[in-house]
Amino acid sequence: MGRRATFTDNVILDAARNLKAEGKEVSGWTVHKLLGGGRISRIEKVLSDNEVSVLDAEPAIEEQVLTLPSQFQPIVDEGQQALHNLACEMWRVASEMADNRVRDEFMAAKNAKEKAEKELAEARQVVDLQEESLEKMDEELEAVKAANQQQHKELQQAGQKIAANEAEIKSLIGQLAELRGENEKLESELEKEQTCASEMRGELKAKEQQLSGISKENGKLSDRNNKLQEGLTAAAKEETRLKFSLDHAASENKALMTKSAEKNSKITTLENRIHEQQEELSEMTRYKADLNASRKRVSDLLKESDSLREENKSLLKQVGGLETELKSK
Repeated sequence: MGRRATFTDNVILDAARNLKAEGKEVSGWTVHKLLGGGRISRIEKVLSDNEVSVLDAEPAIEEQVLTLPSQFQPIVDEGQQALHNLACEMWRVASEMADNRVRDEFMAAKNAKEKAEKELAEARQVVDLQEESLEKMDEELEAVKAANQQQHKELQQAGQKIAANEAEIKSLIGQLAELRGENEKLESELEKEQTCASEMRGELKAKEQQLSGISKENGKLSDRNNKLQEGLTAAAKEETRLKFSLDHAASENKALMTKSAEKNSKITTLENRIHEQQEELSEMTRYKADLNASRKRVSDLLKESDSLREENKSLLKQVGGLETELKSK
């Protein structure tokens, strides 16, 4: 619903001329009714300033004169005289009988007219106030509509942003799942390496025990010294190989632990980012609720405007009835 129309002086005068051309009464009420709005006080001022009044002209009635034969003229004269005398007597009697009654009715009519004029003036003020209220409400509705359009545009942009955030969240969740899978795989490999290192430590300990036993036998069995020395050398080589394997396994274990820590850090970062996106999504939801409340307020204002218009129409009907009653009296 747009703003209420503002009627210029020319529009008001054209409406008055149209009413005059149709032989209807020209007044603030009739022009207001024809235009469908406008302040009655302003309409009456425009009509008064331009000297526009009611068209009271009545068509002339042509009188017909009948010519009678001369022999009937005395009879007609006598009848007219008798009728004149009778009319004078009836008028005198009626005047005497109705004088008091006419005076009372005149005073009652005068009082009723004054009361009706007062009610009419009050009704005009009420209609003007209603017109001003409707104009202010229309301006407020225009402002609310403009704000509502801006909020609708912002909501669309927010919806697009929400959709983009949801897509990004889905992508981050997919990446998080992949990283968790890789992390589980790395943890499994780390457990295998730790198991292998533990087995190597067991073998090294067994070799050390074997080497210790061989050293003891070497003191007792000098005849087997050369063979034992060869076995000792082989055991030392095996010990060196096992230590190197153990160091390599420890280095790989450390690298796997570092890689696992990096993966866990990346997972934590992704989880924080997802949390931020979810908070932003909640903020968008609250913003949408505020917009729905604003739309409800616009709907309530429209209903209130319609109610005021209906009340104004009812008031105009009552004023029209008062004006008709005033004229009849």
